Amino acid sequence: MRQIIFIFYLVIKTPGKISNKLRWLYVLLKVEIFKINKLTIGNLSLEANNFNSFRVLYKEVFIEEEYKFKSYTVNPIIFDCGANVGFSTIYFKEKYPTSEILSFEPSPNSFKILENNITNNNILNVKLINTALTNYEGEIDFYVNEQFDLVSGTISERSQGETFKCKANKLSNYIERYEKIHLIKMDIEGAEMDVIKDLQLQNQLIKVEQFIIEFHHNTGDVKLDLAEFLAIFRNSGFDYSLKTKYQTLGQFQDILIHFYQKSIN
Repeated sequence: MRQIIFIFYLVIKTPGKISNKLRWLYVLLKVEIFKINKLTIGNLSLEANNFNSFRVLYKEVFIEEEYKFKSYTVNPIIFDCGANVGFSTIYFKEKYPTSEILSFEPSPNSFKILENNITNNNILNVKLINTALTNYEGEIDFYVNEQFDLVSGTISERSQGETFKCKANKLSNYIERYEKIHLIKMDIEGAEMDVIKDLQLQNQLIKVEQFIIEFHHNTGDVKLDLAEFLAIFRNSGFDYSLKTKYQTLGQFQDILIHFYQKSIN
């Protein structure tokens, strides 16, 4: 009974429309009480690695709409870097049904579920790419966190767990095939600096209208310098908005940064 009361409390606290609150209530009651990782919500059939991941992903993507953006075309080209199991890819397709999407995900477990989610929801014009993104081509160590797969990645300090080799590639190799990218969403668990520096080196940042990037701050990795990261975009003609929170000075933070070319604002 206490759990149900707490679920209602969480839903009431959640900002947004009544329809969103009702969907969130339905998801929480199903996922938290029955500990399930598969659920049909409206016309969507969704699956995650476990019930904890399902709850977190659904809230971030569909309730809080962290990846909401305004496209100036009805058929934007979108790169979903760190697609995980595909909730963000499906969200983009709901907003822009005629979009073209490239979804990158290195984890074999998440990639299999990503394929299932795209197939089961009859999502079209999406290319799924099973590779890690970094600043070179070849192979890279990938660390799978079994307890919380959402922090699995190529940075050992961030993603401690079982290690395996996976394919690595440069995002610039994919961008060079396009004249313009309308959005790059990036959540690649600490590899964002390497990828963005390579795009800068290849003079490809200017091809992208908007980025939504989860930057991992205060990880202990000296390469992840927030001031340097912001300066790269500033010097390339971008402005930005940030979303974050913290409780203790100096603690690790996930900072959501929405970069946009000043010319489109």
